Amino acid sequence: MKQDRRIKLNKMLILILILFFLTRIIPFYFLYVKLGRFAGDLYYFWYPMGQAILNGELPYKGGTVKWSVHSIFFPYLITFSYILFKNFYSPVILFIIFDFLSLLLTGLLPIKESKHLQLLYALLPVPWFVTVFLYQEEPILVFFLLLTFYFWLKKEKSKSFLALILGVLFTKYQFLLFSVPFFLRFNRRMLLLFFSIMLMIHLPFFIVGSDPLSLFFELAQNIQAGSNIWLILRKFGFENRFLSSIILALALAFGVLTLKRMNIGQGIVWLGLLLMSFSYMGGITHLLIFFPFFCIWVLRKNLIKSFILYNLLLPISYLFVVQQLDEPHHVLTTLSTFFQPFNFLVKYFFQVGLIIVGLVVILRFYYVFIFLKELKIGNYVKSKWMKK
Repeated sequence: MKQDRRIKLNKMLILILILFFLTRIIPFYFLYVKLGRFAGDLYYFWYPMGQAILNGELPYKGGTVKWSVHSIFFPYLITFSYILFKNFYSPVILFIIFDFLSLLLTGLLPIKESKHLQLLYALLPVPWFVTVFLYQEEPILVFFLLLTFYFWLKKEKSKSFLALILGVLFTKYQFLLFSVPFFLRFNRRMLLLFFSIMLMIHLPFFIVGSDPLSLFFELAQNIQAGSNIWLILRKFGFENRFLSSIILALALAFGVLTLKRMNIGQGIVWLGLLLMSFSYMGGITHLLIFFPFFCIWVLRKNLIKSFILYNLLLPISYLFVVQQLDEPHHVLTTLSTFFQPFNFLVKYFFQVGLIIVGLVVILRFYYVFIFLKELKIGNYVKSKWMKK
């Protein structure tokens, strides 16, 4: 019996490794090693940031680079990747490693859905699209969030607390939002210890003029609308970022106030859905942060079919969202020169994009509606894998 189970686990591990190789390693090799894809954040943020730290500059203190809005130690993590891998695309390798660690961790969670969760994480496009194609740092966030949750389920609260602190310090402060369900379960001593540690670590940096939030408002003014209702409204002549910020703040406040009626995993999904639904820039990268928790939720709710559709639509919608539905993405125009059917997408770019983004928005609000419906009747199921 044990031998049969070991054989099944080995087969599952081999399958996961094959999927990871096909969806992460091969695309990385062709995109970065063969084609030299270095534009975007890799060119404008990650490489200059790493070089600045190597040259002895303090993070978030002016200097020769334009710092991004991240946690205080995130630039050092990026720098470490350049020291370790010694090439221009080193941060992408770092993100893929964290993505792989998250994939392994999903299979170790002490829940009955762990193997299905691991398969979804390996196969569905959102994790590998964000990690490899968009080379964003969200794989680091999801790893520390999963690690915090893993130790919590193991009832090792000290290790869970430490993982949460590391997540705050080495990712970006958005991690704090997804940590709220844990904060609500910390006792006063742990909360006091958390804020004391944050103060002791940040204070020396602030004293010497290093401010991670210094570019927040500047960058906020230049962000594009994500795959959400605000992009659709913008295309029909309505755009008010102040109003969108107020609505987001109210939605998240409502979400936090209702967290006590949920368990930790549900709370993380709930806050993630509200962020993606009402944030002006809410899009595919945000989903990856709470992706494993979302997978477990849809598995338990038997919503896997709609979730797979949602995962297929999001990467496609990116080709339209990144251009704000204004003009065809260069990928589509390039493909149209080789494949005749893509001429249709180029010709009717706005109409097709509006339909795809609209479907993404509808599905997301559908999930929000399910949460609201359960809140109304007070019928949240206390799942064993997420109970207090």
